[in-house]
Amino acid sequence: MKAERRGLENIRTMRSMVNNSMPMTSRGALMERARLDRERERLCGEMDRLQRRMGVIKNRLGEMEKIEAWLEHFAGTPQSSPGVEGNGSAENTKGKRGGGEMILKY
Repeated sequence: MKAERRGLENIRTMRSMVNNSMPMTSRGALMERARLDRERERLCGEMDRLQRRMGVIKNRLGEMEKIEAWLEHFAGTPQSSPGVEGNGSAENTKGKRGGGEMILKY
């Protein structure tokens, strides 16, 4: 029995792997074609699922834009808090810091 040679010179190159995978007979060609057909079918299914998912995402983004526009309507108008008299003018803010001030402690 011949000993199997394992060494750097016996490593299969990518070129030899590609050449060996090429169908050499009509039966091999048919098998390769069937494999390609299955792969094409799988990729088309993935593309369909991706397009459906993109539609769902676009719909949700549209809904979010509508909600943001609706919320901007309320954010732009001043709201009075329950239990607070007045509209927050200068006479009602005695002893309070301005909204833009920040206390820094070192």
